[in-house]
Amino acid sequence: MDFSFTEEQQLLQDSIGKYLEKNYSFETRRAIVAGREGISPLVWEGFASLGLLGVPIPPEYDGFGGSAVDAMIVM
Repeated sequence: MDFSFTEEQQLLQDSIGKYLEKNYSFETRRAIVAGREGISPLVWEGFASLGLLGVPIPPEYDGFGGSAVDAMIVM
């Protein structure tokens, strides 16, 4: 059985990694969690701009229609 990511899944993983490295360091996450709201609207906007929020949503509802593996990559 082959557990390798597809090319698209590898691109998804790479783009998420680059975004997190640039915008969501461990120190940033710690500060966000310790803050009053506990979340960052800017970070969520970034996730949305990458299309990550639509990964598990079917295409007929304007989502990506991703698989469980695609959702796991995002998580």
